[in-house]
Amino acid sequence: MYFLSRRSAEPSRASSDLDIAGGRSAAADTSTVPQGKYPNRVLKRVTTLFNPRKRTLSKNAGPVGSYGAVGFIRDAAAAYPRPSSDSSTASPDEIRRPSGLGRRASLMESLPLHGESIDLERSNGNGEHTTHTDVTIQSLPVELLETILSFLPKFDLPRIALVSAQLCNASRNILYRTLDFQSISEPQVQKLCKILATHASLATRVQSFSCHFWPASEGHLIPSLDLTTALHNMSNLEYLTLRTFLLVFSQSPPLSFRLKTLVILDDTISEEQFIDILHFLRNQSSLQYLAFPNVVENASPESSFHQHVLVSGLAREMLPSLSQLHAPPRLTMAICSLLGQTLETVVLDVTTTLYTGLRPAALLRAIQGVSKLDVVFTHEVDKRTVEKFLGAAGGILSGSDTANSRGLMALEVEVLWMEDDTAEILYGIIDAVISRFNGLRTLKVTTPFRSRQSRQLTPPLSGSLQLSVPSSPTPTTPPLSISSMSITSPVGVVLSSDFVSSGTEKAHAKIWTKACSTLSDIQFCFPDPSPEADIGLCGVWFRRKE
Repeated sequence: MYFLSRRSAEPSRASSDLDIAGGRSAAADTSTVPQGKYPNRVLKRVTTLFNPRKRTLSKNAGPVGSYGAVGFIRDAAAAYPRPSSDSSTASPDEIRRPSGLGRRASLMESLPLHGESIDLERSNGNGEHTTHTDVTIQSLPVELLETILSFLPKFDLPRIALVSAQLCNASRNILYRTLDFQSISEPQVQKLCKILATHASLATRVQSFSCHFWPASEGHLIPSLDLTTALHNMSNLEYLTLRTFLLVFSQSPPLSFRLKTLVILDDTISEEQFIDILHFLRNQSSLQYLAFPNVVENASPESSFHQHVLVSGLAREMLPSLSQLHAPPRLTMAICSLLGQTLETVVLDVTTTLYTGLRPAALLRAIQGVSKLDVVFTHEVDKRTVEKFLGAAGGILSGSDTANSRGLMALEVEVLWMEDDTAEILYGIIDAVISRFNGLRTLKVTTPFRSRQSRQLTPPLSGSLQLSVPSSPTPTTPPLSISSMSITSPVGVVLSSDFVSSGTEKAHAKIWTKACSTLSDIQFCFPDPSPEADIGLCGVWFRRKE
């Protein structure tokens, strides 16, 4: 029959076996046999998809950038034409590559691995190309890492220290660089002292150490053994604040650090304790700032500090780097007698009077050559002592003295009297002595209360400036330097004319600038201790305009 002759003319075959073995190409089959006759061609397409042989591009492949059929990823197929089999006609049975799988493996091989640097070339506009290498955080210097980590809260640093060795080193430097017992609970202080005593590598990172109280020990009168050991381990310590100075700090073995700042918070210092402090300071050649801010001197007519210094046999010209001193008068005289250089800044806490042992002339000669003097008179000091002291300061510390290589340039005076007219009394004292301060440029006056303007009690001042437009003709004398000064608050806020006119500061500022022609910066401060006070209204600042 006819169908038998057709079957004998073209015998059947196992197309799947031949296709898998590579006997004939798929193009030959599709040219002679209808496409739906061989469903096993799907297996061949799967084989060609994972065929490791390099395949050539199809002759009918579209140009680069053209859109492919559904199922193709355009970014990979458009930029990099996808190889296909030798078939000239796409088969509907061909398995398409699903979308969303990312780049092909052949493209990913050309990208650098994680952690490798990437070189980028940029043109600087002049035709020159510069290469920029991508830098990882692990390769940053420790100083730069510390600057970055310093902006983070300290409680986050222990977790950051677990990331890598570099971050651990930087985090430890920030955590241990500044230690203040006031910001740490007492149980934590004890643990901290034990850690610093047993781990010298951590103690060497400490640069600033403030100990306002001793950790729990026998009666809290002496530092614990862990704290003493920790101080010996702090070889890089530069800033130290101690609750009290004890003999243990000056005994052997000596402490290994070289301080720049030392603050001792004792209320009183005996002669023997002062000698121990001097023996400790003998090895601190880098010390620049020394302070005894809480010491209150006893009212006695004579002081034996100077005699004890002479008997101790300490060498002269110790503390060669010291430039700033904060101490009461007697300690200041004793320390200055051992210096071979003049100080730049001196802060004096005056608690005695002319009747209880204060000798202004001897004290001021000891600090002669200082460029900035800050004097605080407590409520025990009377007005006559203040006037004698400031008058002597103007005559001894002024630049007019030929034996003085440099004169006083900045003076700060603060009184703690609680009378209502405290400010006006102090302003009157300065009115009488300001002419002696030749070369003075900055004057700061601090009183608890402001001196209010009283038109009945304030005497008229010749040529005084008026905030409003004067009704009388302008005087023929040339304008004084006060007229060329800007008037602001201590924080730089411009004050209203009503606020300035309510006090006597402007009238006194004009007197002072007339008596001292070099004076260009006058600050009146009357801080209000109440928390609701406006800091912008707690002072008046007269400053020469640039």
